[in-house]
Amino acid sequence: MIITEDYIKISLISDESILKRLPRYLSKKDYDILSITDPSHEASEGVQVQLTTKQREVIQYAVENGFFNIPRRIKSKEIAEKFNFSVSAFNELLRRVERKLFSAYFKR
Repeated sequence: MIITEDYIKISLISDESILKRLPRYLSKKDYDILSITDPSHEASEGVQVQLTTKQREVIQYAVENGFFNIPRRIKSKEIAEKFNFSVSAFNELLRRVERKLFSAYFKR
C-alpha cells in the first residue's frame, strides 16, 4: 500500500474472478482502477517475477483450494498427488516460488 496526499495505491494479489467482483463492493465515485496486471509478469511497482507455467498452475490450484488459508483446507500431500509430485517435490516448488516472489519484492 502506498499513501500520498493525492492518492492511495493498493496492490492486491488475487484470482482474476475475485478481482472482477471487487468494483461492486466499492462506490464508483470513490476509486479508479489504474491497472490489472498478471502477477507472473509484474507483481508490484516494477517488480518482475517470472514463474514457470507449472509453478503458476500448481500455486493457482493451491490458492483456489485453500492451501494458504488458516486453517488450511487442503494439504501438501493432496496437491502433490493432484500433480503427480512427491510431497518433497511440491514443497521444493513452493520454496522456489516463494524465493522468486520474495527476492523480487524485497530487491529495491
